[in-house]
Amino acid sequence: MVLACGQWMGAMSGKPMSELTVGMAAELSRTYDEWDIFIFAAVTGDLNPAHTDEAFAGTTPFHGRVAHGMLTSSLISAVLGTQLPGPGTIYLSQELKFRRPVKIGDTITARAEVVELLPEKNIARLRTTCVNQWEETVLEGEAVVMPSKQPALGPAGLVRPSAAASPKLGIPVLSRVEGVVGQKMSSVPVSVSPSTTLAEARALLRGHRIRHLVVGGERVDLGAITCALLNIVARMDHICAPKAASVLNELVASADKQLVILPGGHVGIVSGTGALKYLWPTIGDWLSQRSGEAKPAAAIEG
Repeated sequence: MVLACGQWMGAMSGKPMSELTVGMAAELSRTYDEWDIFIFAAVTGDLNPAHTDEAFAGTTPFHGRVAHGMLTSSLISAVLGTQLPGPGTIYLSQELKFRRPVKIGDTITARAEVVELLPEKNIARLRTTCVNQWEETVLEGEAVVMPSKQPALGPAGLVRPSAAASPKLGIPVLSRVEGVVGQKMSSVPVSVSPSTTLAEARALLRGHRIRHLVVGGERVDLGAITCALLNIVARMDHICAPKAASVLNELVASADKQLVILPGGHVGIVSGTGALKYLWPTIGDWLSQRSGEAKPAAAIEG
């Protein structure tokens, strides 16, 4: 028996040991895209270019970027924690064997099936697998968990809304990280989803009268900035999404303003080869064009 499947999770309820039977199964599907990979890289610090740099990844045996193995396996954790046994489950161990790469655009279905129950220890053993859209196994292994001792409900705030009930603006949707701007620019934080169009982001920010930037603790009207401006934002920035940054850039009065969108999860953690390849050359080029001097190699290389 499969308990649940599909892209969107409904209300979550945990099953105690007394309600589990051998052969009971649950599954959950997700299509991974570039946003997921960059977010995972940003959160974990795993900036391996095999995942984040298309040029480098093209030289690998996979001929392109692949998802982190632990990103794929995390879908198993989602099944165990939200479906079977569900909320209240304690993860004790997980065996993993990676069989095939997961590439951008692949739809992965994670499945967990109960294979053994030890009621006296309140322990369940489950076979765990992940398959792609062609039913090819990309990951397999076994999980050992401790189910909740009594039925448990998942918090309502973590339940995914249905696609039909999820407007593009202002509603948290767990399948994406949204850009949140305006905490210090207005009384209410404003959420800008990656699926929002530029026109919608413009209307939202202007509707909340967000046109200030906090500099040194002081609110500065963007319309009062007339100097040359370089605005750098990361593609996966969860604080100020690129579309939100673009709208803020429009409000700057300067005739010389440039918005640069870097790959990665957050400008603040663009480091190592990422900084050398993208961030510092961009800043160096921008400064040299306005100073008339050659780009300082030491600043870029060091």
